[in-house]
Amino acid sequence: PGQSGVEIRGLYSTAYGALAGRQYDRAQIAFTKASDLAPEFALTKWNLALLDESMGNIDRAKDNFARYQQLTSEQAAKDEAALHLSTLDAKRARYDEEMDEAEDIVADLFNRALKLSFNGSDKRSAVRAKRAQAKKNEQNKAKNRVGGFAIPFAYAQQQLGRASEHLQIALALFPLGAEANELMGLVFLQANDGRAATKGFDVVASQGLPVAFYAEMRG
Repeated sequence: PGQSGVEIRGLYSTAYGALAGRQYDRAQIAFTKASDLAPEFALTKWNLALLDESMGNIDRAKDNFARYQQLTSEQAAKDEAALHLSTLDAKRARYDEEMDEAEDIVADLFNRALKLSFNGSDKRSAVRAKRAQAKKNEQNKAKNRVGGFAIPFAYAQQQLGRASEHLQIALALFPLGAEANELMGLVFLQANDGRAATKGFDVVASQGLPVAFYAEMRG
């Protein structure tokens, strides 16, 4: 009630509008201001905890879930917060595992495609013949390449599919995880899906992180 209630409702409106517009940093700022205005209002702690969890910020999520447990009077709500608290570390570990797998796959694919020698295995001789053949028939087979990769289309498609599977698991754990969204955006670019890629890069940019990717523009 009162003036603080009016201000908090306005901040909630701002936060939900920011979430709809994929401006997650603005949503977090609005919820944080609401928390400062009414530190004992449990719902704000819950919203902050969920936002932190979705970004993979498990330390802050733990603090907010624990505070929510203290503030709420409903046992069911306390139990729900306890469930989140009990799974955060395991989710973080699994997220990191899936990210490692996806990063290895994509890094190897780009190493082969771009002839990189500083980022991964030194055993590149196995792909030299295929690369030479692909380069020789480059113009005739352009339609069978993904995102400019001078390697067989089927291989690139297979590897991007494998990476995508790992990233989908990572994003199921932390939907706003910056690392997973950046890499998934890169995968989408290789499939010429700019709209989907933009959504992923919006997540990265909204967390104050630089957006970096390789892409080839055509036409």
